[in-house]
Amino acid sequence: MSRLVLAALAVLLAASVDAQPIQTLAPSGFHPVTENGRVIWTDGPDPDTQTLYLWDGQTTRELDRQVSVALAGWPDLVADGRVVYTKLVGGRYEVMLWDGQQARQLTRNREVRGSDVDLGTRTGELKGGFPRIAYGDIVFKSASSDVYVYDATDETIRQINTT
Repeated sequence: MSRLVLAALAVLLAASVDAQPIQTLAPSGFHPVTENGRVIWTDGPDPDTQTLYLWDGQTTRELDRQVSVALAGWPDLVADGRVVYTKLVGGRYEVMLWDGQQARQLTRNREVRGSDVDLGTRTGELKGGFPRIAYGDIVFKSASSDVYVYDATDETIRQINTT
């Protein structure tokens, strides 16, 4: 296996161990995630217009709006407070990273090498997203089910599966 595939597997395993969902309550879809004394959750009128919140142990703050949760996956949180999630931007799903100070679009961003990854649209049949974060790397899937990893050290997105 290549180093990137092993790194992606490590990210997925670590994310499933580190960030533990508290619970899921139907029908609201409440799905908070907690890590290292922090909690993230979303709230809003429909699955593509959620507001993303972070509680840092003392203060609750709004991180972003128009966050998508239903078909593109729940946000994820890592121990240092970074949050990865999927957002509807210009009618298309995009992977976003909140770095502790601000949100940054990772997919379809000219500043990120390899970022031209299609996650689909709100009305399209295929949906991508489902981002997970651990050890600085972010793993997500495209609308065509290809698996990608964002490497924070060199700010590059690479496909890690073979089509």
